[in-house]
Amino acid sequence: MYMYIRADGNDIIATGHIMRCIAIADAFKSKGEDTIFIIADEYPKEIIEQHGYKTICLNTVWNDMDTETDKMIELIEQRGIDKILIDSYFVTEDYLKKLRKYSAIIYMDDLNQMTYPADVIINYSSYDRMDYNKQYCKTNTQLWLGSMYTPLRQEFFDCEYTLREKANRIFITTGGTDKYNVALQISNRMIKDNNDLELYIIAGRYNKNIPELLKLQLEYPENIFVFQNADNMAELMQQCDMAISAGGTTLFELCACGIPTVCFGFADNQLELIRMLGEQNVMINIGDIREGMKEKIEELVEETLALLKNKTLRGQYSSKMSAITDGKGALRIADKILDYTKLKER
Repeated sequence: MYMYIRADGNDIIATGHIMRCIAIADAFKSKGEDTIFIIADEYPKEIIEQHGYKTICLNTVWNDMDTETDKMIELIEQRGIDKILIDSYFVTEDYLKKLRKYSAIIYMDDLNQMTYPADVIINYSSYDRMDYNKQYCKTNTQLWLGSMYTPLRQEFFDCEYTLREKANRIFITTGGTDKYNVALQISNRMIKDNNDLELYIIAGRYNKNIPELLKLQLEYPENIFVFQNADNMAELMQQCDMAISAGGTTLFELCACGIPTVCFGFADNQLELIRMLGEQNVMINIGDIREGMKEKIEELVEETLALLKNKTLRGQYSSKMSAITDGKGALRIADKILDYTKLKER
């Protein structure tokens, strides 16, 4: 039997949903079960197939999932699909209820916008602020909650952080699209007054600012390094002394590597996670960068430079981050889904 995953990625929502689902698919592969991705349109097909997985394109609208319900039901019946993992913010109660009549539904929940009619809810990020047990007490939904279920790729297993005496290398990641061009603004502000720094800038697949970043790299060839569509993220992180990162699963990747991080948000769905990590002193949280871009970037740069100079503090942050996740959440998810499916068959 196949595992089926319903997820999307494009130049608006970037590839975060797809990448964490690929990590889960990789975990299923290690258990001897292959995965097929169901996608609304052709946008994420290339990246999925590059990782060795087949796709089924519905030719529907990715942000209006009710329009695909009949196609999904037909697909479930044709292929005898017994379980689907759905990772999208655009599910509706009606959509999930109808699909659940035909297949077990596992839903990746970041936002807790409603009591989702699903067989399993997974939330690895901000679950401690949400009273899930009370919310779902009258349902038969299983809750898999906490950072132990963070779905990271195998490259993040058992990573280690090197606490260097001289720290000058910074990992910068601003999401798959970076529509506010934050990476360029940070790099311009930081490099002109600190010519001993090395900035490792990660440019996502849908980042439209790559020409400007490459121009800056030409201007500072010994300081600026732009990595496009990098497939060795853990390796790049471990070469750095600290990181600047937008919210999202990347923060858990940095935790798995123990890389001290200054984090920020520029999307509503990032704010809860960065607030939680900041309040727990796991990372330095700048907050919503949209609330005064110039001032927030200045604060971000100041905090970063101060942390670079403080070896003791970097060590403390690294230890707290490493305790968040061991990187093996995808394996736990795969094991739990397989066990759940076996129980359903009895």
